[in-house]
Amino acid sequence: MANEPSQNGTATQDPVNQLDAIKNIIFGQEMQQMDSRIQDLNGAQKDLGASVEKKMSEMESSLVAEMKDMKEALLSEFSTRMDSLQADLDQMNENKADRKQLGELLVKLGEQLLKD
Repeated sequence: MANEPSQNGTATQDPVNQLDAIKNIIFGQEMQQMDSRIQDLNGAQKDLGASVEKKMSEMESSLVAEMKDMKEALLSEFSTRMDSLQADLDQMNENKADRKQLGELLVKLGEQLLKD
């Protein structure tokens, strides 16, 4: 029945094949144009995706570099402030020693005044 030779020697086509043939006759060119457009859009989408990936990679590299610079700047600022605090602490300790020396001098001066 399907695909059996007919009386004129050609195979009879089943209804699905006949429908596909009619569809190709009516819509064949539009279908090819749509397929072409879809392929173009898929190519454009891939190109855009690659472009976005590249841009994101560049931005990530830039952010990593900026964060590294900021970290180094913060560490430098921290070190500078710690050095300043240490210098202030050292100065305060020296001032305490000066007070002690001044006290000792006053005691000696008092003793000399008492002797005289």
